[in-house]
Amino acid sequence: MSAYGSFNDISELKAILSKEELKGDIGQQRFLLGTLLELHVQGVSIDEALAEVAKLLPSYDIIVKKLACLIIQQNVASAPDLALLVVNTLQRDCRDPNPAVRALAVRTLCSLPNAPDVAQTTVLAALKDGSSYVRRAAVVACIRLHRSCPEMVDNAQLVDRVYDLLRDNDAVVVANAVDALDNILREEGGIVINRSIAHHLLSKIQTFTEWGTVRVLDVLKKYVPKTDEEAIEIMNMCDFLLHHSNMSVVIAAIKFFQHITKNMPQLQKCILERAKRPFMLILSSTNYELLYFVLCYIFQTIDQCSSIFSTKHTKFYCRYNEPAFIKIKKLQLLPYLVVEEDGCELIEELSLICMDVNNDVSSAAIIALSKVHERFPTFHQEILQKFTQLLDLKNDNVICTILTCVEKFGGRSEDDLDQMKKLIEKALLCVDLISNDESRCALLTLLASHGKDIANVPYILEEIFNTHRDNDSFVFNMGLLLAATKLFLWRPAECQDILGNVMERCTNSSHCEVRCKTIFLYNLLQVDPYVAKAIFFNSSEKIVGSQCLDTNDASQNEVSYPEGTQPREGDHLTHS
Repeated sequence: MSAYGSFNDISELKAILSKEELKGDIGQQRFLLGTLLELHVQGVSIDEALAEVAKLLPSYDIIVKKLACLIIQQNVASAPDLALLVVNTLQRDCRDPNPAVRALAVRTLCSLPNAPDVAQTTVLAALKDGSSYVRRAAVVACIRLHRSCPEMVDNAQLVDRVYDLLRDNDAVVVANAVDALDNILREEGGIVINRSIAHHLLSKIQTFTEWGTVRVLDVLKKYVPKTDEEAIEIMNMCDFLLHHSNMSVVIAAIKFFQHITKNMPQLQKCILERAKRPFMLILSSTNYELLYFVLCYIFQTIDQCSSIFSTKHTKFYCRYNEPAFIKIKKLQLLPYLVVEEDGCELIEELSLICMDVNNDVSSAAIIALSKVHERFPTFHQEILQKFTQLLDLKNDNVICTILTCVEKFGGRSEDDLDQMKKLIEKALLCVDLISNDESRCALLTLLASHGKDIANVPYILEEIFNTHRDNDSFVFNMGLLLAATKLFLWRPAECQDILGNVMERCTNSSHCEVRCKTIFLYNLLQVDPYVAKAIFFNSSEKIVGSQCLDTNDASQNEVSYPEGTQPREGDHLTHS
């Protein structure tokens, strides 16, 4: 019995706990209670031994008493009769000369579901205890008491008692009182902060713990300074918090400052400038959980932070030994932290990360490159060149992500269009590696937009159609239908057969919208292909080719359906 977990039978533990000789063996008592606690954490029911645990509660050893109280607090809900066994002992402990014992008794009494009256009397007395440690426990116990019996807290005027503790000499008691009031009064909007309370809390801000500082600053956002001079005075009182060693405190201070200066936008940027140094220190830290927290905050306030960190954007570059979640968050930030002059440098850096062995990281880098393109369109050609080179990796994840991003790009100059065609031609060589419908649809969109001058596009489209003949995905079928229609308008002689096959398949789709869209496009092409081309390409250019319909044929003005493609019941035509 030298380690926890030596017993798996609760009956055996209960028998040992009930032995008379155990009373004088403090070490054995600690061990057995620790074993019970571990079994409880593992999901084993220990209700059978709770009565024996209650007998150890009067122990003079503080560790035994704490373990017994912890077990009682965690199991009293499933064994309500347990409260009757321990309530008298806990009341006696509330008068113990040791403050640690009194505080422990207060916490445990407030967890008993069947003794709210006793708990109320105990808490009222503990709030006036001479020991700050007991008062701290009593204030926290008010929250627990309010959750179990809210009307009792209101009737006993506990709220007024806790408000009085805002003037307590102990900073932890004050912070606990602030938190307790904000929880108890949540339905009424939380604690009420007037000018007197606000300035009192601010005068004690240096004495609070880190948690207390964050909590108090959060509550102080309920107070709005009456004048700009008062706001600046408050900022001077809390200015040291912007250089605190704890980043939670720094960020809480920034949020508080931004709140009280919301009517002074000229100061918003200055606040972040003042806090720049601790941010930069964290960026070099290996505490990745803290670093992620800071990166998330910067991302949330990117509109304000972008200009501040633009000169230090290299600090946000990914390091090879960083975990993936840090790299991804940095890659989400980088496109917004650079100015156009640093764009080429960033493109080179991101291009290297696109080859990362982690698929999520490489995808994030590709998306970051597309964000750079979105912010700085002048880099259109450079980014397309990088994407074209990356297709040589023959990596399915890289190919799919690039196609999804490039789909949103638009051609600008003749050189840009040429580069886009090169990318599409290289992507067509990797078509077998495209593994999801979203990426296939992106490729089809690119073919429809830029495929009129690529020689073998109709045959590639036919190959895609034949390979995925059984794919009834809505996204894929819509992409295939629109691509076939657009390519037919550009190259009717080569695409007539594939368009007919695609329309025949889409009219039998299980998706109503696909069927209706197919019928609409069929009738549009039958009535006037020139109008169709104008709709698709915003152009009045005529279609060349013998396959075009004779526009003098009056029969084309009749709305008809190809054989076997009549709308089903419930279908509605939708316009493209």
